[in-house]
Amino acid sequence: GHWLPRGTGATFNYATKYGNVRRRYSQSESTIVVETHLEMPARDISVDEKEQFNRFIDYVATDSMIRFGLIPKSRPDTPL
Repeated sequence: GHWLPRGTGATFNYATKYGNVRRRYSQSESTIVVETHLEMPARDISVDEKEQFNRFIDYVATDSMIRFGLIPKSRPDTPL
């Protein structure tokens, strides 16, 4: 390939009473592996908890995006 990974997103563990989200990255010269684990035990949510529960779901669905960068792989055989 013509690109190399440049850094990864942050490893995190977000724990609430509604569930846990963990993310870890590992990187080699040409690949990035992202492991995301979501644990949500079965439970009833009261009407009073609805807003707080929805914030947790929003975080899981949108705020925990996977991000990493790429840089061009240098090619010594290509003239400048």
